[in-house]
Amino acid sequence: TKNLPQAFKYYKLAIDLNPTNSMYFGRLAHVLGQMGDIQNAKASALKALELNPSLGQSHAWLAEIYRKENNEKAADEHSKLAERFQSLSIKPDVEKK
Repeated sequence: TKNLPQAFKYYKLAIDLNPTNSMYFGRLAHVLGQMGDIQNAKASALKALELNPSLGQSHAWLAEIYRKENNEKAADEHSKLAERFQSLSIKPDVEKK
């Protein structure tokens, strides 16, 4: 089971302790989105990207939300950025021995 209120408290505390960690804002956006608080989730995702513009997952999530809101321009922008950053991510070399 998901304990979203507990996760929310955890990420808020983590942000209070380290307000420059983009991953905490990204995770908070995810939790807020699951809780149905889309406006605060978007604000958190945008803050994550302000701190680290290369977070492909945050761009992908924002693209999805903007599409649901019929904001195609913002959706396309974030979708392209998500694809770009996800294609640049380092993949493990499974062939390496």
